[in-house]
Amino acid sequence: LQTIRLFLRGVRVAKRLLREFRPDVVLGTGGYVAGPVLVAAHRLNIPVAIHEQNVIPGLTNRFLSRYASLIAVSFPGSDRYFPPEKTQLVGNPRASEVVQADPQKGWALLSKPPGTKLVLIVGGSRGAEPINAAFLAMMPRLAAFPDVHFVYVSGQVHYERISQRAEEQLARCPDVRRQLTVLPFLDEMPEVLAASTLVISRAGATMLSELTALGLPAILIPSPYVTNNHQEKNALWLTESGAALMIRERELTGERLFAELKQLLERPQRLTEMAQAAKSLGRPDACRQLCRALADLARR
Repeated sequence: LQTIRLFLRGVRVAKRLLREFRPDVVLGTGGYVAGPVLVAAHRLNIPVAIHEQNVIPGLTNRFLSRYASLIAVSFPGSDRYFPPEKTQLVGNPRASEVVQADPQKGWALLSKPPGTKLVLIVGGSRGAEPINAAFLAMMPRLAAFPDVHFVYVSGQVHYERISQRAEEQLARCPDVRRQLTVLPFLDEMPEVLAASTLVISRAGATMLSELTALGLPAILIPSPYVTNNHQEKNALWLTESGAALMIRERELTGERLFAELKQLLERPQRLTEMAQAAKSLGRPDACRQLCRALADLARR
């Protein structure tokens, strides 16, 4: 009952703001906070568009699809959840940014020669404790790949503790030190992604868009703590497409992560096939496509 009351209040407030701002189009990207705004726009006869970033649409976008004149989806197959007459496959605008990144800058940032094999490990902007624990457990075994450099982004929250534990590990295996860069955060993520050979990460919508735009193979560890478990559905889609491997968090250990990493790094042909599969799913022109679709909607 409280949710209904807050929703109706949100619609009233959004109507007032929309009358002041007078937009040509209102675009929602999912999440419950978009609901009142798009419903208010519809009632004011302002064209409504939604952009679905995940493989399996969330509840909010499914609900709002009845009010939308344009439904933009990021991945092939997502369109089956929406009315076909108003659904377009455009991709995620984030993909358009990473395809312009210069891999040479990524190698230079890490002080590595161009062409160096990079494995990027990242758990999101705040990091992910299970990924941190698994990576620390397998760190002594990285010497098995002397020609690979590992870039480990721990997240700002975890960095001090993780870097201390990494130093303890490196004291016992000094040969690994030259193969490893540990960072709290990476502002130049597009450049390092562009230079990477393999990525180990969560399975958020933005990361999937970047991986497919660049054609990067990945080991995905979806977060189980997100609404509608959409990260696992994202990861499963990429895995079934042949572009990634998935490890559920409850199955994640240092031993398992090392085994998956080893079988990929020792089989270059498999990495190439995964990269090609990822590239075939990418939409590098997503930003232009979405802007064009919104402009067309505004002119109707």
